[in-house]
Amino acid sequence: MTMRASVIRLTALLLVAVVAGCGGAATAAVPAELLGTWKTDAPSHAHAFLRIDATEIVFGTSEPQPDRHTIVGVDSEPEPSGTLYTIMYRVDDKVAQLAVSYEQVDGPALRLRNRPGFSWRRQRPS
Repeated sequence: MTMRASVIRLTALLLVAVVAGCGGAATAAVPAELLGTWKTDAPSHAHAFLRIDATEIVFGTSEPQPDRHTIVGVDSEPEPSGTLYTIMYRVDDKVAQLAVSYEQVDGPALRLRNRPGFSWRRQRPS
């Protein structure tokens, strides 16, 4: 492993440790309730999808190729309507975050914290 890769790995581990100490339950394991492909009925995002698996988060847009990122940690904290999850993922040499509220309203639903006006529903495998 190169020195740069070692520094990046150590930084990611330290970030997860810091988040764990900030009140939520941080872990690298993705909770089962988040796994799957999620879509919304919102017309502005009809072409989009969000796929979460055990190691990767994928953002599908109108671009030819979806954006794939390695998950480095997940933080959770209870909310009155469900659970707030913060998914930390690698973008180049930085760690980005996506905050989603998981709710059980007529079935599982996600609401992105930066776009709470509509929900994302898990798609059934075809």
